[in-house]
Amino acid sequence: MVQQHLNDLAEELHESASASVLEFPDIIYVARAATNRVMTIGLTVGTRLPAIYTSMGRVMLSQLSKENLEAYLNGIEINPLNKFSLASKKALNAEIAKAADQGWYLLDQELEVGLRSLAVPIGTHVNDTYAAINVSVPASRVNVETLTQEILPRLQSVARKIDKDIANLWPK
Repeated sequence: MVQQHLNDLAEELHESASASVLEFPDIIYVARAATNRVMTIGLTVGTRLPAIYTSMGRVMLSQLSKENLEAYLNGIEINPLNKFSLASKKALNAEIAKAADQGWYLLDQELEVGLRSLAVPIGTHVNDTYAAINVSVPASRVNVETLTQEILPRLQSVARKIDKDIANLWPK
């Protein structure tokens, strides 16, 4: 179900779209619709990436209880991936709070130089499962304003459709 929505979104935007779940300390890709290769590493279903350096990870971390987030942050080390990556737990905590306030998150080149990604949460968090979808774009071609003004509303619309489909799967 999620895959079809991602396929439609990727085709509409001509950008890659993905879905992941949170499995500490990482995210795991569970669906992907790639229209172009925007990262130097190949992403496929099953790929794990550090939650703290992904847009989907920060969106999902922002939904944890204060206690669970604190425990998570106490159990990790901050190892910046490049010059754009956050380098302190204080800065990371502030960005996670920003994601919580907004209900979405834009990651600008922290995972990989030249890559921007925008994520929103999906699902009903049944059994403490957290999931998110995102769109990834080359920073050289898509600016932050285009992401937030044009792509974000489309991504949020797809998230609502997925949420509705997921809700229809669970017994009332």
